[in-house]
Amino acid sequence: MRYSFLSLAVMGISIVFAGCDGSRPVDNNKTTQSEGNSTTTTCNNKRVDDKYIFSKVANQETPLMEAARDGDLVKVKQLIAKGADVNAISYWDQPHGGKSVIAYALLGGSAPVIKELLDACANPNGFINEGVAIGKVVTKDFAGAYDGGRINPVLIYAISRNMDINIIKMLIRAGADVNVMGAYAYSENKTTPLIIAAAAGLVPIVELLLKAGADKAHKNSDGKTALDYAKEFKHLKVVALLK
Repeated sequence: MRYSFLSLAVMGISIVFAGCDGSRPVDNNKTTQSEGNSTTTTCNNKRVDDKYIFSKVANQETPLMEAARDGDLVKVKQLIAKGADVNAISYWDQPHGGKSVIAYALLGGSAPVIKELLDACANPNGFINEGVAIGKVVTKDFAGAYDGGRINPVLIYAISRNMDINIIKMLIRAGADVNVMGAYAYSENKTTPLIIAAAAGLVPIVELLLKAGADKAHKNSDGKTALDYAKEFKHLKVVALLK
């Protein structure tokens, strides 16, 4: 299959067009070092606004995206072994955002699938076109998720859904930015993972984020810190952590 490439900057992201099957001829996300009979692979996971190269798959999902969303670990492993692009993005109707492969895995909620993708160097700083809410855990039946835009970093998405803390840990270990700011699509409201967790009273996640270097003094576009929200929603245990 032949590929043609076009690079452009959209919302601070350097985007590369790839084949429609989600494969990529050059892996831009790994550094491989060989010594003797052993090979070490390092993932080059950068923040999205540091112009990490993603591959754009216009208006369609790749088989890997579908398998990740379905929680099909066997198929995910097979597709990765065949060279499927773990950092493809489905753009749909938005030229400035969409779902990364790891976002599809988060939608599926399978920890083994998420781990498999991260081990294959899926970037944990991708986007997902889903809204979040301040002061409330977002559930499937909650339609009021809105934070100034519907394109959010996957770490903020995962915390807003109060996903298994082991999944949050995996994202952070893989390089997810604990101080990333949400609402990239329309207006950046500067809400961080810590603010989302504190406002929802998610004590274990707040503790995890603080240990990982989350900035508790950060203020969002409303001029509020995580502590301000913890006080507002009367999450006393979180207040104690943030003082």
